[in-house]
Amino acid sequence: MTDIDQDALLREYNPILVIFPQDFSRPRPWRSRRKPNVGRGDYWPCSAEFFLSYACVRPAPRKWDMRFGKQIPPSPPDGLEAIHTRMLNTDRNATRDWELDIGPIPSQRPDQAWEAYKQMVANYPEKFEPVVYGRAVRKGDRIGLEYWYLYAYNDMADYHEGDWENAAVELDETGKPVRVGYSAHQVGSQRPWERVEKRDRRPVLYVARGSHAGYFSHEKGGHQTDSFGRSKGLPWLLDLIVRQFHRIVLDVFVFLQWKDQTPAHPDYPSEGEDWNKGVFLSPRMIPLPRLDEIVDGSPFWWMKIACQWGSRHSRLRGSAGPRPAWEQNFEWDEPLAWLDTLHSLYE
Repeated sequence: MTDIDQDALLREYNPILVIFPQDFSRPRPWRSRRKPNVGRGDYWPCSAEFFLSYACVRPAPRKWDMRFGKQIPPSPPDGLEAIHTRMLNTDRNATRDWELDIGPIPSQRPDQAWEAYKQMVANYPEKFEPVVYGRAVRKGDRIGLEYWYLYAYNDMADYHEGDWENAAVELDETGKPVRVGYSAHQVGSQRPWERVEKRDRRPVLYVARGSHAGYFSHEKGGHQTDSFGRSKGLPWLLDLIVRQFHRIVLDVFVFLQWKDQTPAHPDYPSEGEDWNKGVFLSPRMIPLPRLDEIVDGSPFWWMKIACQWGSRHSRLRGSAGPRPAWEQNFEWDEPLAWLDTLHSLYE
């Protein structure tokens, strides 16, 4: 392919999300199964500017606290402009050990996090707009289209601030789509293009409630998943022990595994799951530049922030937020190779 408009391709194949409404009259995304028929809301993918408007920056993470159940008080946000000013005189590598904390969100109180997020949306100086960040990577005569989603909070089992999820579409040498892949926790799945549900030629991505993992379909009983693989931010030996313990629990006691609950399709009969239906969401696609293209005055100055997006305050039940898209080197630099690592679905 030569002389192609990569931004146009990103817009053409920008996935349509099936997601729960960002409706604050509903309960938070994940709550007790004792009330399974209560319609729930969910977080929608936000802009980096929205996220950083409520963030505070620390040069090092908070120290780990041994007191069980200790509540960490909210931190006042530095705000977007203050962080921008700080970045003008900060080298990208110097940000790797920062802690980026969403001050209003109490990380380990998901019920309070949902209420705090409601106020964040209401108080934001602009109307909240869901966005997806796109990037096209050429490899030989093929192109990988990357789509990155930033969520303010992960509200499913492994509670943490910040959540970066991604999708990828492979185009062949003629510019036609070949396959699609969606991330789901530390893994993901892929399907050939002809097996992917589409809406207006755009792939349909089912977003799991609370965890924001991506799936190709809705499963009434939920999708089996492993949500305990990430670091807890504890001292390294304790962190290793805790992660290995969770791994053993998942491997030995299958009935304890968490399941990702995806929304039912808005247009299809849902077999008594009307309360569980999602909505179609088409986030605005914003193309991302290469890191070496970011100069002083760039609107993408925040791509110089290399630390984890979300508080790293240590706790047993939660974990630190993930590294941003541009720091997830394999998925960022090699989307086609990343697709090769995903589980193939040909059903």
